[in-house]
Amino acid sequence: MNDKNRLSDWKDESCGSNFSETDKSSSLIEADDSLIEADDSPIEAGDSPIDCGAAVEPKGNMNEPEPDFSLKSPKNFSYPKWLKSTLPQYFNPALWMAVLFFVFVAVGYVAGYHSPEIFNSLPQFDNLSDSGSFEIMLYIFLHNSGILFALIFLGFFFSVLPVLIVIANGFALGIAAEAFIRYEGFAFLLTGLLPHGIIELPLILFGAGIGFQLGVRFVRFLLSQIGDNQSARRIAADRFKKDFLNAAGIYFFFLLPLLLVAAIVEVYVTGTLLDMFF
Repeated sequence: MNDKNRLSDWKDESCGSNFSETDKSSSLIEADDSLIEADDSPIEAGDSPIDCGAAVEPKGNMNEPEPDFSLKSPKNFSYPKWLKSTLPQYFNPALWMAVLFFVFVAVGYVAGYHSPEIFNSLPQFDNLSDSGSFEIMLYIFLHNSGILFALIFLGFFFSVLPVLIVIANGFALGIAAEAFIRYEGFAFLLTGLLPHGIIELPLILFGAGIGFQLGVRFVRFLLSQIGDNQSARRIAADRFKKDFLNAAGIYFFFLLPLLLVAAIVEVYVTGTLLDMFF
């Protein structure tokens, strides 16, 4: 208790307290269980005195609003920060879409192996041997843009369409891959898919993840409109509106430019490699 008494006396003196010795003793007894033990080391010169009446000021301005990088606040908009805050929420749905896609690639490959004639039922695409064709590049870009548009903006109808498109494209790619390997070889398949596929395929699967996520949010929005809680209905509506605008921003300002790059690579790089080696 000696250290506690010395600490209490020093604090009373520094704060200008007029407590009597009796008041000090009773106060120490009442606060004995919660009083912080003083260190054995003496107080060094230059230490700041204790200000009993001053509150601890938090670091930073608590009233300062957090920066809003959403599309509806163009004044504070930052493209890199907006992407960093928006994209991660779609990683898990895109991962599940990728798993579903490759499962049906394997299913299509097995189906094509056992029934080679099924390859003739697939849509026949233009040959890319005419490398350097701007018309083919534009066609591929618009075609993939339409698929991505359907994945995202029609996906919020209960998430069904993105799943069906991923399944259909995975199955078709598996059948085509088996046919190309059988007739042209594995090297031809890699040359025809790898240069642009490493850009295009992740974009398509990511768009499917966005559409699936929007579908989940849309279902939650519909369920919230059934109840009588006006606050919950308003929050759900604002959340879905924000998600839809973010998805639109990702489509127009992130995915479409990369799809254009993929289309250019497919025509001017993939087509050139196929002409050179096959």
